[in-house]
Amino acid sequence: MPWAALPVELIVRILEALDPHALLNCRRVIRLLKSVVDETVTLQYHIALHSSGMVDGPPGLLSPSERLSLLRSYETSWKNMDWNEHTSLPVPDGSLWELCGNVWAHSRGDNAIDFVQIPSRLRGIPLCQWTLRLDFPLRDFCMDPSQDLLVTIGRATSASLHYQTRLLTLSTGEEHRLARDTATLEYLPAGPRIHWSYSIRISGDYVAILFINNGDGGDDDDEGDGNELVVWNWKTGVQNLRVTLVCMISFIFLGNDFILVSTSTSPPLDYEQPSLLLYSLDQTHVRGVETPNPHLLRFLFPTRPPTYGHSVISLTSDPSPGWSTSPSLQVPFQNPRDERIIAFSRFYRGFPSSETFLIPASTLLEHISDTKIEGEGCEPLDIQWKSWGPTSPVPLQGRWSVFTCFVFGMRHILPGAALRDDRQVGIVRDLCPRRCMRASEEEREESNALHYAMKSKEPYPRSIVKCVNLPRSIDVSSDVKLMISEDGIVAFEVSCMRGWVSMVAQLMPSIGLQHDTTGNKQIHFLTF
Repeated sequence: MPWAALPVELIVRILEALDPHALLNCRRVIRLLKSVVDETVTLQYHIALHSSGMVDGPPGLLSPSERLSLLRSYETSWKNMDWNEHTSLPVPDGSLWELCGNVWAHSRGDNAIDFVQIPSRLRGIPLCQWTLRLDFPLRDFCMDPSQDLLVTIGRATSASLHYQTRLLTLSTGEEHRLARDTATLEYLPAGPRIHWSYSIRISGDYVAILFINNGDGGDDDDEGDGNELVVWNWKTGVQNLRVTLVCMISFIFLGNDFILVSTSTSPPLDYEQPSLLLYSLDQTHVRGVETPNPHLLRFLFPTRPPTYGHSVISLTSDPSPGWSTSPSLQVPFQNPRDERIIAFSRFYRGFPSSETFLIPASTLLEHISDTKIEGEGCEPLDIQWKSWGPTSPVPLQGRWSVFTCFVFGMRHILPGAALRDDRQVGIVRDLCPRRCMRASEEEREESNALHYAMKSKEPYPRSIVKCVNLPRSIDVSSDVKLMISEDGIVAFEVSCMRGWVSMVAQLMPSIGLQHDTTGNKQIHFLTF
């Protein structure tokens, strides 16, 4: 039966079942299909979501036409780096902070946390602030607003070396209703230490904590006990994985079933070729120090001459694979779960410089799917740098500080604010293939000009680089750390106490990065 004989309503229903690529191909077949696609709002919204690198939000009150209009405005704001809302708040006294999607949190003293839901006019997210007061001294925390989950670690004492991780409701501070029994995960790290620091990540049903051994300050202190990574199913309390390595300092979740660990060495010790180690979360047993670590793959870094000394690898990526915008917000559209950047850096102890690389998570996942991973007892496989490594580092990104929230989804922001024509700016890089393909020739030329102005010697593939103006209310003498969130830019401002800050790098004749300093703190949210 020819297409012209079908009712338009039936044609629309057929086209709605197609993916965007097939839909665009149908549009090129005959004039009738082109007309139907171009005049049907639901089909246009379907195409716009795909081309903008977004996915549809949960069902709500907004019609497809309203969602399409908001999506186009949202995309234009990001394209032009034109934030439409600026919220500025003082930062309380406290040493802990966290940024997850559209929620910012900062500790207040040692037993309270202030939370801010970052507003977004175009996605209908209101500004919301609340404070949770805890009945224990806080040592560290992590959160997942999509699951209304707050994970906290209290301060350890010499009287109790068991570390209690409490699973609380983010909105109320009560025990999380989905956590089993007492909503507490207990763990006793190896060795009689109480001076640990932590890295906590959440992905779906998993909570992972990296216990970093800082030593106990004694004369007999050594690194023999190593650092310990433990992964639980936080809903059941079952421990899925435990890894102990001396050189392990960071990790991320990779896909739904794996964890990727950065290490400068791996058994047997190899100080010339550090690696990223891949572990499976399908394991339900615990392996101790005496058992070989059950990594499945090693993504190897290039070797360097011994004169470079010992290298350190850092690793970060946001959001986690199991993350989404909180369902309660009823946003019209959101970032897809399966598209995100992994950032890693390598520096050598004794050398001031370091290199930061960006790579899509899909690149590593493709190597996993292309590799036959055998069961327990088989030798792990090595993936050489030339098979997976990026071609060039990010220009002008120096040694990482505690502010590592400089990637979200497929976007990256240079952590240090810069000066351009006496205006503070941020440098944002977009690696989403679909958005890059749609960039105009003018955008590409401007992107390349800015990239080369950042002292880069070679083109950075498949990315668009742009400047975003920071509010003039931010003092140019302040130290500003930039982070990127789901809906915009987060600027952490520390006012200078000793006058002007010296410039240490040049992006253009009038652009320079800034030193760290101390002073009054302010947080700025610039939303698109």
